[in-house]
Amino acid sequence: MPGMPDVHKRNLGIQVSRELYYQLKREAKSHRLGLAVYVRMILSEAVKDVELTEEDLTKIIKEVRDAKSKRNR
Repeated sequence: MPGMPDVHKRNLGIQVSRELYYQLKREAKSHRLGLAVYVRMILSEAVKDVELTEEDLTKIIKEVRDAKSKRNR
């Protein structure tokens, strides 16, 4: 269904200081990126060497399955 969030993604809400918010916003603009895109890029870079365990992957599969199931109700 159009407009529905991707079942493979999770929302992550965080609070940051106003100073950090404006620093991120300014840095994103200097790279000609939107704030959300820039923050995802930074986070991806920060965890690029982190390997998920089999348990993590199993949880991900279950969460995706559950999200799909909820959508089909």
